[in-house]
Amino acid sequence: MLQVEIEKLPSFLMGQQQGIEKGETKRALIIAKRLIKKNIPLEEIAEITGLDITELNTLQRFQIQLITKKYQNNNMAGVQALPARAGKACTPAIIKTA
Repeated sequence: MLQVEIEKLPSFLMGQQQGIEKGETKRALIIAKRLIKKNIPLEEIAEITGLDITELNTLQRFQIQLITKKYQNNNMAGVQALPARAGKACTPAIIKTA
């Protein structure tokens, strides 16, 4: 029977290297997110993490969207829309309930 040492196969080594690179990129993104939250300039973050400035711009926009959405959700908790009056123009009115 043919015995093959999997660790020596080129495809195994290539897959292993790709896994390591993915892990390094993931770690760099985690660090970049933390630095963005601390308002570190993107140029410095790129230098520290090795990530491309374009990736960091995208990440920063995404972080801002998440924060904005979270803020809106928190502010809308306990808010209820008033029913429209018959025959009146429908402008939404909002009252805080709790």
